Amino acid sequence: MMKKTLICMLALLCAGIAFGQNAKEKVAIYTEDKSGRNYAEFAGEFLTNSIVKRDIYAAYERTADFLNMLSKEQGYQRSGTVLDSDIAKLGAQLGVDLVCAVKIGLIDNQPFISARLIDVETGNLQATAKPHMFQFGNLTGFETSCENVTKSMFGERESKETASIVSTVSATTVSTALVVSTASENTDEYIKMEEYGFMVTKKDLGPAMTFRSANELCAALELGGFSNWRLPTKAELAILYKERATIGNFETRSNPWYWSSTSDKGKDHWVQNFSNGVQNDGDNEDTYRYRCVRK
Repeated sequence: MMKKTLICMLALLCAGIAFGQNAKEKVAIYTEDKSGRNYAEFAGEFLTNSIVKRDIYAAYERTADFLNMLSKEQGYQRSGTVLDSDIAKLGAQLGVDLVCAVKIGLIDNQPFISARLIDVETGNLQATAKPHMFQFGNLTGFETSCENVTKSMFGERESKETASIVSTVSATTVSTALVVSTASENTDEYIKMEEYGFMVTKKDLGPAMTFRSANELCAALELGGFSNWRLPTKAELAILYKERATIGNFETRSNPWYWSSTSDKGKDHWVQNFSNGVQNDGDNEDTYRYRCVRK
């Protein structure tokens, strides 16, 4: 009897999800292209196709509409920036449910694309996609980067929704033996260092880079619903080395040096060797690896 009850509830759950999918949420795509290469149109087309393929959203490439609205708002013109709350208001004017705000930029002449998903009704950030690198002139590779951005961003949002639904079903059943729970935090991408009071990404964000590039990429990172990521201080870097076995995925052979945000005599910055634990002053123009942290 218990098993039949659970099966019926799960069947009703699936039916509810299917019903919800019939009423597709409308997504507008706003692209901010600072690469100087006019990739916004490509991004809009690729992301629209990628979102539509998920078959639960209705996507519209509306960058032109956003720009027209922005040009009419003097406040936006003076500031030169568009806040998430502003994007939500413009999205409401367009009659959509969500806005996918895409950013294309350069770090040391290396182009990247990232995105964040904003709920129009609340103005809250729903999900983010970390920066994905691509190469100019390779549209196939750029389309793949757009696909990865979509998968990362919408996959995170759908996972959270699924976790919430499963949690609700679990709470209403006598036994949860047949229900698979999902963690509310994306522990595949970061670790909470409870003892030390900060989080750290589970993997290096990219290959070895100059201090400026590493610092800017961490600052641009939007992961797990957080956007205030940064390079670790010298002291935090020492903690990462101490806990390297728990955190994992550090480079210990080829170029095992990692950047910190702590300056050495106001110019260069301290680095640490994850092979032997030695800390030293690094030249800002040299290329070292890096992890991002946040409190």
